[in-house]
Amino acid sequence: MASAKGIAITAAIVVGVIGASMLVWFGPQGEPNAANSGRDVTADNINSFRNDEAFGSIYTRHQNLGAEVEFEYDKWKAGDVDSSQMLRTVADAKADVAEMIGALAAARPPEEWQASFGHYGGALDRYSSYLDEMDMIVRASDRNPDEANLDTYRQNSEEQVELAASAIPVSPVSFN
Repeated sequence: MASAKGIAITAAIVVGVIGASMLVWFGPQGEPNAANSGRDVTADNINSFRNDEAFGSIYTRHQNLGAEVEFEYDKWKAGDVDSSQMLRTVADAKADVAEMIGALAAARPPEEWQASFGHYGGALDRYSSYLDEMDMIVRASDRNPDEANLDTYRQNSEEQVELAASAIPVSPVSFN
């Protein structure tokens, strides 16, 4: 029988896939900006990306990071990963999140993108709190913890991601 956590993880993955699909579907058509292909968005270069590229890059990094951390955390709870390795994973994730928060803070999006970028900054702040909670659980060495706070931070982050995605300005489609 499916557990509540399994259903929640599956739902988070589905939301991530649907959200990424929406970004691709509603994104502008045409040639990618060759100057930005293959680069990560950082505070130093976020304003050299188109808004949709910057948002999409941060969204993808965040979703990939979340999946990686969740995978490692599940392995830690099963005893397949030691606490020091899990703490390194959390610390690395916190550094990545801080970099993404810095990039969003440095962005100068036009007014129609500001709500989306703002909500995503909030999502990353909440995800950082999620990582802080995970760090405390790992440091307590409780492999069967009460995860109510952890789940709340994750849900709050996911809600902010949904708000950010729904605030993306959509240009009318031209068939000319």
